[in-house]
Amino acid sequence: MAASTLLEWGDELDTLIRAGLSAVQSGDTAAMQQAQADLADFVNRSPDYADALDQQANLAILDIDLGGTTQAAAGLKSRREEVARIIKTIGGVAGELKKGAATLRLDRARAAVDLATKTVSALKEVRDSLKNTGNDKAVGDAILKAISEIQGIRSKIESL
Repeated sequence: MAASTLLEWGDELDTLIRAGLSAVQSGDTAAMQQAQADLADFVNRSPDYADALDQQANLAILDIDLGGTTQAAAGLKSRREEVARIIKTIGGVAGELKKGAATLRLDRARAAVDLATKTVSALKEVRDSLKNTGNDKAVGDAILKAISEIQGIRSKIESL
């Protein structure tokens, strides 16, 4: 399954860097070359907005090229730490956006409740001005029914 969110792209990159680290630590040249190819493929497939992740992937490719396994492993561990920091930042931003969206929904709900309350008040005023006979009585009964339905909807909104 292809990654679709920036967090998923970050997780995928972390997996690729771990594979590169494992290849470097084992000294397996073929595995190191495959890890570099996988990282390059990641850069080619990732979305344009994943620049920070792409940069870490490119640096990981260079780390794998280093001659000494100790130096390469240290570089790859550093890349993993940076990817983890990026993922944490993205997660924090996503959390803030979710809170903001919830606040917007709550503001809309409050506005709907306020509007329903004003509508009920206006309908009560109209009903109070009607006579309790003939056509006025029919309109008054319809208004009472509408008020009851609006109050039911308002109660449901308030319970969100």
